[in-house]
Amino acid sequence: GSGILSFLSVLPGARKVYAVDFNPPLVKEARKIAEHNGWGDRIVFLTGALEDLALPEKVDVIVSEILGSLGFDENVVKYLADARERFLKPGGRIVPEWVDLFTVPAEMPEERERHLGTWRKDLYGVDFRPVLPDATSALCHLQLQGLSRLLSPPGRMTHIDLYQARRLPPVTRQRFTFREHGIIHGLAGYFTAGLSPSVVQSNAPELSATHWCQCLLFLRKPVPVNQGDQLALTLTHQVRGDAFRWRWEGAFSRGNRVTARFNQCNLALTREDLVHALAAKKALKPRLSLAGQVRLRILSRCDGKHTQAEITRLVRRAFPDWEKNGSRAAAKVTGIICQNMEGTDPLDPG
Repeated sequence: GSGILSFLSVLPGARKVYAVDFNPPLVKEARKIAEHNGWGDRIVFLTGALEDLALPEKVDVIVSEILGSLGFDENVVKYLADARERFLKPGGRIVPEWVDLFTVPAEMPEERERHLGTWRKDLYGVDFRPVLPDATSALCHLQLQGLSRLLSPPGRMTHIDLYQARRLPPVTRQRFTFREHGIIHGLAGYFTAGLSPSVVQSNAPELSATHWCQCLLFLRKPVPVNQGDQLALTLTHQVRGDAFRWRWEGAFSRGNRVTARFNQCNLALTREDLVHALAAKKALKPRLSLAGQVRLRILSRCDGKHTQAEITRLVRRAFPDWEKNGSRAAAKVTGIICQNMEGTDPLDPG
């Protein structure tokens, strides 16, 4: 960033500060500020990813602000674990020392409308309503205000000690009891970080606004609740490359009866996720889709005895609902054959 953490480190008297950022233009500007203030010989600016860098010495303190609205969504645990093990002296300090993640069910009609209202409109003759289900599950970073109400006490999903942690628990759970009736539009997520034994930083909605705001996890369908109703929430996270996926699922209950359920995720599944999921389900009995059955039938006839035209006729007869247009059916069969054929070049007229 601007280098502000390194500047605040030299002001109290740090002998040497190693400032790390992966953005070369920002590092250039931060270096200008340091030199202008007479700190050019005390701050060493390093450009690149933290895990790829090395330091000439161990340090007494690691100061970071790798925090997102949910605390952990910029991979603070991963990066600080690496920096702690490679760079920190025995007995050294880490700022922040710990991070807690909280969620709280909220009635927030204004924020939901701000988030989704655009997709309900006819914009320049284009109707965007088909994306509403996915838009509802997109993470929304807004400061709760106006008519929003927190209908239960907040719940701490996890506590992470950054002196010890190597990874964030993939699954956390919490149960909420509603203290008044209302309509739950979603969950507000926020963090509290311990900077020292006596100083904390938080983006909790009841505190003064920060640049983090809260992370709002909306429900596809708002759920009415009465005083005494409960919500059992499971929050799951996965990291795929640079993408941080959150899944929020839960059940509302009144007495012994479940009144509503939800299961949402902020990113769609990738092929890699599907492979992981299928590998974990050893007892799964898979069934081919119509497209899979067609592909299997086509490839089973590629035995050197049937012409392409014959295969197309056989497939259309076996699967009359697959492709009713003869030309398109022939083109699809050709594509599948070409992807899997070996030997003769299909484009060779001989």
